[in-house]
Order: sequence, then structure tokens, then C-alpha cells
Amino acid sequence: MPTSVIEGLDAALTLIFETGLEAHLARQARAAVRVREGLRELGFEMLVDDSAASPVCTAALVPPGLDVPTYMTWMKERHRIRLGGGFNELGNRMVRVGHMGRAADPVVVDTFLDATAEYLRGARRQPPD
Repeated sequence: MPTSVIEGLDAALTLIFETGLEAHLARQARAAVRVREGLRELGFEMLVDDSAASPVCTAALVPPGLDVPTYMTWMKERHRIRLGGGFNELGNRMVRVGHMGRAADPVVVDTFLDATAEYLRGARRQPPD
């Protein structure tokens, strides 16, 4: 295993121990709730019910007509935000948004949601009112 992986794990565990496990998990859960609420406001549909959803990742079906690879590339190039796509028959119908590390920071969550709204406007897909 590369040394950088071990060092990354050490840094992550140090942060968790410093903040406390409960606070760490609560931060991820707050980010998940905010992302899901924001995506719903923008016309996305959650792949699973919130009661069964992971607190560390959101899987969302995109609004009709949104090209997932183009959206993901735009987010990465324009805003340095990496998203995961779907697999197989969901490949161009969903995105995955993580809530770990910096991605759980409220500023990062809001940046992601603002960027998604910007993309939808530019793609001539107005976010719902």
C-alpha cells in the first residue's frame, strides 16, 4: 500500500478523533440533508428514500434532458467539483454526490448547489420556483 494512502488515513482519523465521532457523523448528516433538499428544489429526484439513504453519499436522478457526462465535466472544469455517475442503465440518468471530508463543509455544499443551479440555467433548464 502506498505511503500516501496511510498518511491520508492517519490525517482523516486524527481529524475524527479531534472533533469526536458523533460530531463528525453529524456534520456528514447535515450535509446530506442540505444536498438532498437543494437538489429536490432544483428538480432532481432522490434514488432512494431519505430513511434508507447513506449519510455519506447522495444518489439523485437528474431532471429529464440533462446530459450527465456534460454536467459532470462542467462541474469539474468550472468549479473543481467531482461527482460520481451512475452505472449501467442509470449511467446517464443519475449522479452521486459525496458528503465526506471537505464536501461536508456548508460552504462547499452551497457552492455545489449554486453551481448546479447555474448549470441548469445555462442549459436552458430553469430550476423550479
